[in-house]
This record gives sequence, C-alpha cells and structure tokens, in this order.
Amino acid sequence: MSRIDEAIQAKTEKRSQLEELGINPHPYAFNKTHTVAGCIAKKDQEVQTAGRVMSIRAHGKVIFLDLADMTGDIQVMVRKDDMPEAFSWLKNLVDRGDFIGVKGTVDATKTGEITIFAQEVLFLGKALRPLPTEWNAAEDKEARFRNRAVDMLINPETKRVL
Repeated sequence: MSRIDEAIQAKTEKRSQLEELGINPHPYAFNKTHTVAGCIAKKDQEVQTAGRVMSIRAHGKVIFLDLADMTGDIQVMVRKDDMPEAFSWLKNLVDRGDFIGVKGTVDATKTGEITIFAQEVLFLGKALRPLPTEWNAAEDKEARFRNRAVDMLINPETKRVL
C-alpha cells in the first residue's frame, strides 16, 4: 500500500471516529461572520470564521492552529480548560487540510501574533486526501501547472498573481 493510500485510510478512520463521537464530519451550515482577513482588523472583538487547517501544534493544554481561507491566514488558540471535549478531538482527529469553524475573540499573543482565542470550535469537513507539502510540490513544476488548484493552495505567490 502506498503512503497516500495509508494516509487516506487513516483519515477515513478518523472521520469514522468523529461520527462515533456524534460529530457530523460534514455539517450542513456554518454562519461565518468574517473572512480571515476581516478578523485581523477586529482586535478585541468577537468573530466567527471558517477555513482550512494549514498546521496544528499541540503544546500541553493549548493547541495552536493556522487557519486559512482565500483572504489570508490567522492563528487560532484553543485551551483545554475552556473546551475539553473540542480539545480532545482537535488534538487527535483533526489533520492538516481539514475545515473548521471558530467563534472567539481576536487579540494578540505574548509574542504579538494576531490570534483568535477560541470559545467554540465546529468541525466542518474532513479532507480525505493529504495536502501536498510545499517542498515536494515545488519540485515538479509540470504537476503544478496541471493542477492549479493545488498549486494555489500551497503556494501563496501563485494565488496572488492569479
């Protein structure tokens, strides 16, 4: 079995685990009030946005996610003490490429990074195929030209030009 097939199988199993927890891996609707770029300008205000998880980092009782849509990207912080159930499935079942919705307050972290401090997190979609990494996709220019959607997903410069 190839690495891609193994990744697809693992993601399919995670989708089944989400369903077992009572989480619909593809809900019908989400009320998005702001784009990601719109959130950045709303410091100290409550926002509700959605996007693709571009990276996820767990640090003890805190998870940081980089959330991206067509307008930009923003960091999201989820605390275990605030949302223990969501923290568990975020840590164990969410992968790079999945879609989530977030409701929270925008502020800066101690390092100055504009961040949404999450109060609610909703799972919006499970990506069953792994996203290509920047370094392996950049090597094959022919593949990038054949699949422009993937190229724009991993290469912000291509998206900006088009």
